[in-house]
Amino acid sequence: AASVTARQDALWTAAFYVSALAFIYLLIPAHWWAMFLALVIASLPCGLAIKKRAGAYEALIISAAGWLAAAVLLVPLVVCAYLFAARQVAEQPEWVEVYAPYGQTRCITLPDGSRVWLNSGTYVFYPDRFDRERQLFVSGEVYMDETKDPERPFRVATRNVSIRVLGIRFNLRSYNEDKYVETSLVEGSVALGLKRDGGATILMRPGDKILVDNATNAVVRERFDCAHYISWRDGFHVFRHKTLGEIARDLERMFDVQIVIRDTSLLGEEYFATFASGWEIDE
Repeated sequence: AASVTARQDALWTAAFYVSALAFIYLLIPAHWWAMFLALVIASLPCGLAIKKRAGAYEALIISAAGWLAAAVLLVPLVVCAYLFAARQVAEQPEWVEVYAPYGQTRCITLPDGSRVWLNSGTYVFYPDRFDRERQLFVSGEVYMDETKDPERPFRVATRNVSIRVLGIRFNLRSYNEDKYVETSLVEGSVALGLKRDGGATILMRPGDKILVDNATNAVVRERFDCAHYISWRDGFHVFRHKTLGEIARDLERMFDVQIVIRDTSLLGEEYFATFASGWEIDE
C-alpha cells in the first residue's frame, strides 16, 4: 500500500510540474521560465535524496512542504504572467487612417520611412509602428516608394489582391467602382497574390502592368516603358484605352466635380487623353 501511495504521489507531483511548466511556457517570457526550470531541475536531486533517507512520516512532511512551496512560488508567477499579458495588450499598435479627398492628393511617410502618394478619393490604413511585418491596406490609388528592409517584408492589401513588395517603386490602383485592380511596377520586384481561386501568385518585373478583373479574377499582363513612365504623382493623368465613363469618374475625383453625360451611348466608347494637374475642368 505504501508503494502504491508513493507511486501516486510521484505521479501527482510530475503532473503538477508538467502543468506548471506548460503554464509558464505559454505566459512567461522565455528567460524567466528557463530560470525557473533550471531551479526546479537543480533542486530535484536534493529533494529525492532527502526523501529516500527519510521515513514515511518525514517523507509526507517533505511532500506537503513541497506542495506548499510550489503553491507559494506559483502566486508570483501568476502575477508576472498577468502583468506580461497586460503589457502585451497595451503594446498592440494602433491603426492610422489617412484619406485624400476629391480634388486633392496627399503624400505620407510610413513608420519605416517609406513614402506613399495618395490619389484623390483614396483611403489607406496602416499600424503606427511596424514590428515583424510591414502592412498597408489600400482603397483607391497609391504610388509607393518603399524603404528596403529585408528583415521585415512589406505587404500591401486591397479588396482582391495582396502584394508582397520586394522592390522599390510601383503604382497600385484599386477603386471599388473600377473594373480592374491595376498594379504597375516601375522599379524592383513585386509578388502579386490573388485572394480568390486558389490564391495564385504572379511575380512582376519592371515595366509590368497587371490587371485583375474584380468580377472574374481574370488576369491581363501588359508592358510599359519605365523610362517614359508618366504618373499622376508627377501631375499628369494619362488615359489609354479608357472608356468615357471611366475617364469621367477619374475627372470627378481629380477636380471634385460631378460630370453628367446625357448621351449614355458614349459611356462605352474608348478614348486617349492626357490631363495635367492645375488645369481647370473647362480647359
